[in-house]
Amino acid sequence: MSVDTRCFVSATRKELVEAAEQLRAFDLAAVLEQLPSAVLLVGPDGRVLFCNECARLLLGESELVGRELNELARRLLDAAGQALTTEQWPLMRALAAGEAVVLPEIEVERPDGTERTVSVSATPLRDGEGQLLGAVALFNDISEQRAVGERERLLATAVASSQDAIIAKTLGGEIRAWNRGAEEMYGYRADEAIGRSVTMLAPPEREDEIPMLLARLARGERIESFETVRVTKDGRRLCVMLSISPIVDEQGTVIGASTIARDLSEQRRSQRERERLQEELRQAQRLESVGRLAGGIAHEFNNLLQIIGGFSKRLLARADDDETRRELLAIDDAAGRAGMLVRQLLAFGRRQRLQPRPFDLNLLIEDYEPMLRALLGERVELHCRLELRLPQLEADPGQLEQVLTNLALNAREAMPEGGVLTIETGSATPSTAEAQALGLRDGDYVLLRVSDTGVGMDAATRERIFEPFFSTHSQAEATGLGLATVHGIVTQSRGAIHVESTPGEGSSFTIYLPKLQPRAQSTEPPRMDERRREPAQLLAVEDEPLLLELMTAILRDAGYRVLATGAPREALELLREHQVDLLVTDVVMPDLNGPELVERARELQPDLPALYVSGYAGQAISRGARAEPLLAKPYHPDDLVAAVTALLRSEQHARTA
Repeated sequence: MSVDTRCFVSATRKELVEAAEQLRAFDLAAVLEQLPSAVLLVGPDGRVLFCNECARLLLGESELVGRELNELARRLLDAAGQALTTEQWPLMRALAAGEAVVLPEIEVERPDGTERTVSVSATPLRDGEGQLLGAVALFNDISEQRAVGERERLLATAVASSQDAIIAKTLGGEIRAWNRGAEEMYGYRADEAIGRSVTMLAPPEREDEIPMLLARLARGERIESFETVRVTKDGRRLCVMLSISPIVDEQGTVIGASTIARDLSEQRRSQRERERLQEELRQAQRLESVGRLAGGIAHEFNNLLQIIGGFSKRLLARADDDETRRELLAIDDAAGRAGMLVRQLLAFGRRQRLQPRPFDLNLLIEDYEPMLRALLGERVELHCRLELRLPQLEADPGQLEQVLTNLALNAREAMPEGGVLTIETGSATPSTAEAQALGLRDGDYVLLRVSDTGVGMDAATRERIFEPFFSTHSQAEATGLGLATVHGIVTQSRGAIHVESTPGEGSSFTIYLPKLQPRAQSTEPPRMDERRREPAQLLAVEDEPLLLELMTAILRDAGYRVLATGAPREALELLREHQVDLLVTDVVMPDLNGPELVERARELQPDLPALYVSGYAGQAISRGARAEPLLAKPYHPDDLVAAVTALLRSEQHARTA
C-alpha cells in the first residue's frame, strides 16, 4: 500500500504521530529504508518519529526513534567543534521559524570513533493552519565525495599555480584547458587560447610537428623530454621541453592529450653565457701562452738584433766608400725593421717596456689627427668627438699612438669602398660586475672608442681578432700583429678592450684606461754641472760574447774605462780587486741573474749604482725601495752612453748633496 506524503501537511499532531507509527506497514516505509540517504522524521517536540537503516548506520545508533533531537544535535555540534546550544543549532532555529535549511558539511564522530562528513537538509512540515507539525531531515554521507573533491581541488590548484605551462587538448589539437603557467609563458589569456588550435604556438618551420606528435599520442604513446621551439603571443621564440601524455576515457580510448611545457630559454641563455665565458677563458689562456712564447722569442731576437745593429753602426761610422755605406745602411735598416717587429711581439706578449706619464688623451688625439687622416686616405672620413674636461690618464703616449694607428689601419681595411671612422673619448666608472667582466679593478677609467662603418665581424671572427697573425684578408693583405699589439699595449697599461661588431654594421673598439690618480709631488733635482768628470771605471757583465764585445767597445769609445766579463761570479772577483763606479749587467744570465749579481755586488761595494740591459724588457727591476734603471735591447749605441752618463751624474749629485 502506498502513502501520499501530502497527508502530513493537513494532519493533526496526533494523526502525524500515528502516521509515523504506521509508516513501517506501508510500502513507503520500505522505500525509505532502501534510500542511500539517512532520513529522519522529527516531531515539533524535537523527538525522532522515524529513521531509516541508513540513518542508524551513519549515526552509529541502533535505535533513534523516540530520542530527542537536541541530544543528537549536541553530539553533532561537539564533533563539528561548535560551542552552541541546541536552540542555537541552525536546524532547530529553522524548525522554529518554519524555514528550510541546508548544512553542506558537518563532521560526525560515531560511537565507534570513526568520523564521517555529512550534509544535512531539513524541510519543516505545517498543517493547513500553519501550525508546525515537525520536519523531514535528510543526512547524506559525503565523506568519499569530499575526499575526491579535495584531491581534485588540490590537483586543480597545483595545475593552476604551476610555473610550467599545462595544456589539455583534443586529438585534433583544439585547446580545452590552459593554466596560469601557460598564460605567463606564451602570453595568451585562457579565454584567448581555449577553443583555438595548439598549432598557433608552433613556428612556421615546425608546422608539421604538432600533428605528428598528436598522431603518436593517438596510438597511446607517451612523449618525454621533447625539446622544440614555440612562439609567444608577441612573437618571441622560446626553447621549451615538452612532456606529453594521452588522456583516456573510462573505456580506455584516447580522447586527448595533456602537455607540460617548461621554458628552457633562460637555461639555454645561461648555458651559452657559461660557454662564452669558458671560451673567453680558453682564448685568454691561449693568448697568454702565445704571449709568453712571443716574449721569449723576442728576448733572443733582441740579442741578435743588438749584435747586427750595433756592429753595423760601428762599421758604418768607419766606412770610407759609398757602396760599403749603402750596404751597411741596408743592414742597419733591416735590423731596425726587425726591431719594430720584435717590439710588436713584445707588445702582444705584454713584455715591452712602457714609459708611462700623465697626459691629456684629447690633446694626443688632436696632435695625431693629421697622421691618422693620412693613414686613412681620401675615401674614409674621420670624425673626432672628444669629451670636454676629460680626466688625465697615465700611460705611454707613444704606445697609445701605436694603438690608434693599428685601429685606424684595421678600420681602413674593413672599409675598402670608403666609410666613416669615429674616435670618441669619455669617462666611466664601471660597476663591480662590469669591471670583473672586463678584467678590470674597481675605479675610474678614461674611455677611447674607435668605431667604423665597415663590413663588421661575426662571432667566430671576434673571438680570434687578437690572435697574432690572424686576419680575414689574404696572406698578402694581412697586417699580422696589428690588433694583437693593441691588445697587448692596452692590457699592459692596466686597461681593457671591448669589441662590438655585427656583419654589415661595422665594428666598435672601446678601450678602458685607468684615470690618473693624485700623488704627492716631488721636487725636481737641480741640474748637474755639465763639466765632464774624470773617466769612470765601469764593470760590464754580459753572457753573450759578441754583445759583451759590442758593449765594451761602445763604452770605451765614449771614454770610459771598462772591465768586462761574461760570468757573474767572475764579476764578483773583479769587484773584490777593483773599485767600480757603475755596474752594467744583463738581466737574464746563468748561475746568477742580474738582480742577484747587483745584490751580491753591493755587499762588496755598498751603494754601487747599476744599469740593467735586457732584451726581455717586461721584467720590473726593483730591490727594496730602490728602483733600478733598465735599458731595453736592441739599443742605439748613443742610448747606452746616454744612460750610463745620466746615471753617473745622478750618483755624483747624490754624493755631493
